[in-house]
Amino acid sequence: MTQQGILYIAFGEEYVDEAVQSARSVKSNTNGYDTKIITDIEPPDEVFDIIQKDNPEDGFGDKIKYLRETEFEETVFLDTDTFVCSPIADLFDLLNEYQFAAAHAPGRRPVAIESVPNAFPEFNTGVLCYRSSDEVFNFLKQWFEGYEQERGTSLNDQVSFRRTIYGSDLDIATLPPE
Repeated sequence: MTQQGILYIAFGEEYVDEAVQSARSVKSNTNGYDTKIITDIEPPDEVFDIIQKDNPEDGFGDKIKYLRETEFEETVFLDTDTFVCSPIADLFDLLNEYQFAAAHAPGRRPVAIESVPNAFPEFNTGVLCYRSSDEVFNFLKQWFEGYEQERGTSLNDQVSFRRTIYGSDLDIATLPPE
């Protein structure tokens, strides 16, 4: 397993093109992290070190499902619409102390969840940092199962993430909004 790397999950030409732009920003602002994309089409650029082809089934659900398919001991997952404008080594540094890291979602619009206090806000699942471990992969599996149960009741994956991370034993770091 490679020590550290960046993971993208992108299905469809529009999202793959966005992932290419994001991966270029990673390569130009970091010290050569390997990049992996899970996709249904061949990327038009050789910016990815690892390409895994698969067929999409369910937008947000695909993202959650494929987060476990990392070759890296420490992974930074980036949504396709991200842009890296400075070094990101400190994201990996967090994983020396924490198992998982995510940023609070912009704005404050938490969906009421009976078992989760309103003081525990939603996280943005577009930038996630995590260590490969049984605990983290179990959390990702539980998140996927929670998303599947809530399918059709929320607009995205953040509600099920919030519920699952609140009930987990993972050590989570909160990233700044930028």
